[in-house]
Amino acid sequence: MKKIFSLIAILIIIAGCDDGDITFKTFNFTDAEVNVCTNTDINTFYKQNETEILELKLAEGSLRNRSTVDPETKNDIPYTIAVGGDAPNKITYKNYNSKVTSYCTSTTAASETWNGTGTLSVITRERRVDGKLKGYSHVITLQNITFSKGDETITINNNAFGSVNKDFNFDFDFSQNDADPIVQKCDETSTFIYTTKSKEVLVLAFNDFNGTFQNTSGTTEIALGAGSDDNTLKFTLYDGTLTRSKICDPDSQAPVTPKSVEQWQATNGNIKIVTTEQSTGEFEHKIYLYDVTFLNTATNDVFILSDVVDTTEDNGYLFGTYITSP
Repeated sequence: MKKIFSLIAILIIIAGCDDGDITFKTFNFTDAEVNVCTNTDINTFYKQNETEILELKLAEGSLRNRSTVDPETKNDIPYTIAVGGDAPNKITYKNYNSKVTSYCTSTTAASETWNGTGTLSVITRERRVDGKLKGYSHVITLQNITFSKGDETITINNNAFGSVNKDFNFDFDFSQNDADPIVQKCDETSTFIYTTKSKEVLVLAFNDFNGTFQNTSGTTEIALGAGSDDNTLKFTLYDGTLTRSKICDPDSQAPVTPKSVEQWQATNGNIKIVTTEQSTGEFEHKIYLYDVTFLNTATNDVFILSDVVDTTEDNGYLFGTYITSP
């Protein structure tokens, strides 16, 4: 009896692949690795099985860099991404007459192309190295995708696409040759100080700069915020090495280079300033950051400072040392 049922099931599958659907080949990408095209303005991922290509294009920010694990139940709560149609995200199945090499730069035309419409399901988990958060791993599933070519359609349900790693583009390391970060001020009228290294800059602005740095030994704690009346902290990543004029007078540069590629705003957190008098009569203000949360203003991604750098030594993460004179 089991053999009869199996035979019937096989006949049903064969019948369902008729009317041209047999040209969809195997659609078997289970063992294929996820590749990334780095020469495009949009995130392009693809899997290849001999002559077949499954291409997924996702707009920046579609993959949320935050864990989907419920902190109470420890279970994943997936989210969905719409693809095809009017959505900026696209999924396409292509078949070629022969195996394509160097797909990202290939100009070979596909013998057939099927455009997909539907939803992806995504589970996101933290990717840590030596205990520090380096990025996220996104497990993508084709939850319900209908591929179309002319009048032909094929629906794929709950088919694994694979894992995509999205690592941070920054180091968040402002130490200089294993020495403390160097804190600078643009001029005497500036209400902010900054520290920079290579393509990254941290800018700390105060609503009462002179009142913050008193020439008195002791410890001061200040809250951070994102409002116009708050003390603010901004972290910016550029596409080239920074110059002092870029930070202090950015509007004077033409053309504007380097360009900022990521901007992170501290939405909350604290500063601790430890002030000591030096033998020279100057006052040394060591500035520490702790309990700081950063928000990417373009993608709404979030990271907590203590997840990416060590904040356990001394009084937190050392922003740097600022010197004042009586």
